[in-house]
Amino acid sequence: MSEREPSSIDAYPLPDDLDVDNDGIITSDELVSHFDSDQDGVVSVDDYVEVSKHDKIDKNLERIKSRRSGKKGFFRGPESITFLGGIIYGIVFFSIMSTLSSGFLSSSVNNSVWLDQEISDTFLDPAGEECLDSSGVVWINIWIDNDAKKIKMLVNNAQPFEDEAKELRLELWDSDIRLVGEKSIGNNSEGYFDFSPYPDEEYNVKAYFHNMTGINMTNLTSEQEGLKIRDAPLYTEGDGPAILPIEIHTKEPTFLPWDNEEVKEAKVTEKGQRVCLTYRQLGQWSWALMGAEWAGGRETAMLTGGSAGVPAWWMAFISLSMSVFFLCVQYPLMYRFYHKDIDDILSEEEIERVVKRALERCEKQHHLEIDWEEFGVRQRSLSVDVLVPYRTTESSVIELGSVNSEMVKVVLDDFKIYGEMTTFQLKSQPLDDHRGAFESLSHGLQDIVLPELNADRPALVQDYTDFFSGIHDTAALEKRVEGCVEDFFTKNKKIVKQAHWVGVDEQRIALRLIYKPNMRFAMFRFGQTYIDIEHKMKEHLISTLDEHLGDRDIIISCRNEV
Repeated sequence: MSEREPSSIDAYPLPDDLDVDNDGIITSDELVSHFDSDQDGVVSVDDYVEVSKHDKIDKNLERIKSRRSGKKGFFRGPESITFLGGIIYGIVFFSIMSTLSSGFLSSSVNNSVWLDQEISDTFLDPAGEECLDSSGVVWINIWIDNDAKKIKMLVNNAQPFEDEAKELRLELWDSDIRLVGEKSIGNNSEGYFDFSPYPDEEYNVKAYFHNMTGINMTNLTSEQEGLKIRDAPLYTEGDGPAILPIEIHTKEPTFLPWDNEEVKEAKVTEKGQRVCLTYRQLGQWSWALMGAEWAGGRETAMLTGGSAGVPAWWMAFISLSMSVFFLCVQYPLMYRFYHKDIDDILSEEEIERVVKRALERCEKQHHLEIDWEEFGVRQRSLSVDVLVPYRTTESSVIELGSVNSEMVKVVLDDFKIYGEMTTFQLKSQPLDDHRGAFESLSHGLQDIVLPELNADRPALVQDYTDFFSGIHDTAALEKRVEGCVEDFFTKNKKIVKQAHWVGVDEQRIALRLIYKPNMRFAMFRFGQTYIDIEHKMKEHLISTLDEHLGDRDIIISCRNEV
């Protein structure tokens, strides 16, 4: 059986400095340049070992990168089924709750207590007795909210009387049958009463819902109005108030640091037969229970619903549904974003190599010189600390104040590719005060040395002729660059120029641009990076000013204001 011929497809990508011409041939100069780590022109054994070690690490990094960046679905395992199931359950659950609470169903369904009545007589309701059918009957639901220190009430089945005059009133009687508190809530079907000012004791809460239709309340004193209201007929069945026995007590502080104050609380001491809730009431209480559980946890929701007469089976269903939805949606997302295969976890050497390769790109892009002998990476248990000593050059295209942030950016971009979540700290240390291209050009021609004056006048004129000619050519080229910049923004309608600066000398053309995308929500819609703008601007300059550029280097720095 013949062996298959080797192919470049089977190999990992070559380093950037090998086969530069892409002709399939690696020259001896490229090999020497690649393995000569100390750049002394000679490849020693130490050079070969060091570079070979880096090549081996680079191959593994490329393997991890290709595995993580391959075309795969958002979810790639059982978590996809879990996530999909959670989404479907959430859509169905929230749709049902919205339909029940909004009243979109017919009035016969909205006001029906069939579901609660049927389930209340089964093992799902621990009360052990069938709830009281309240269909078509006006009744007052009273419950206690200890967080707000209030006794709350809600009149049910009062919709037919919405346009009629009515009065909701509450009285608080102590154990000696004395009226100790009273509040008139007015022409409403719900309200509250603050129990915090009253001493610890047992009380009876009496709620009245008066029919004020046809009762003349004009020209009466407040005392006469109170008597009129008390004598008015009631909407509730049996012509009597809704009565709820409660106990107000002070909860003593505990040894826990967050529970070191006395707290006034109230509790229901005697509950009567629970009233069945309609479909619409169940739907409305579902949102209240979800809000209470989000705000204060499951215990808060259970206490609130239990004191208000919400059936236990309904509270359990709401809490379980929330758990199913959030667990099935949240955990697959967390698994997707934070889980890494064991083969994709970077070693200390690989992390150091990722940092160094990113800084090498930054060094090349911004024309810096990093002192690799003093460069250091220290890995701790919770962070990676990097020290980067560097020097600027005459071709540097970045301000000193932006060097550190740019280095951090390129390293974090590579960390994102490899899914590395370790905390990263970088300190850049400039080794000199040398000015870069922009700083040098902004100081004009101060470094030019003029010839000394002497008696030979013609020679003086001869020397200054070339000098002034060079200034004229430089100024003319600078003006052409200015026009080229304006032309570039005229053709590119998607960006608007905010500011620019041009510097030209015999060696280089330096251009700094500040632009802003010309569209709404540019942060999300504008897809071009500042590097793309730099490349387009450079291509535009070369195509427009090719014959005037000479051997000058073109250095462009762009910044997006968004």
